[in-house]
Amino acid sequence: VRDEKKKIAVSASFGHDRDFRPDRERIMASEYFKRFDGISVREESAVGLMKKVFDVDATRVLDPVFAVDKSVYDDIATEPYMLTYILDPTPEKKEVIKYLSEKLGLRTLHILDGTPWNFQENKEKMGMDTVLENITFQDWIYYFKNSSYVLTDSCHGMSFALIYGKPFAGIG
Repeated sequence: VRDEKKKIAVSASFGHDRDFRPDRERIMASEYFKRFDGISVREESAVGLMKKVFDVDATRVLDPVFAVDKSVYDDIATEPYMLTYILDPTPEKKEVIKYLSEKLGLRTLHILDGTPWNFQENKEKMGMDTVLENITFQDWIYYFKNSSYVLTDSCHGMSFALIYGKPFAGIG
């Protein structure tokens, strides 16, 4: 950003109470931070870090997730979605997912076979951004219960679509 433009960092976070970068990078970062017109951070430790390590004043502010009423999140959380539960990803199944998602006008969330020895491989085969990772059984149930539509190649996927009265398609 050009120097004549205002630069403000809002509610930044280091995620820890110290800076791990090498000295050379720390000097460069300090110079970049000094170009800002204002910097706010979420943690008290970050205020100290900014002053002590980078010689820059920062103000502590509340995390921005608290800046809106929770109803804003509720509205987002209830956005309809098509849940896919795919045990064996194939290019054909991926095409069916894309087709149904477009036809139904629903975003997709994907649960894959969660066995550790093939999850990463299945995720790569699926090649989609919204694959859910490290979900518990409670999460799994939640996604079925709150979905608008289910597409699955699993007997249990169809079973839980039926339990929750969800429209679904099963791929044999």
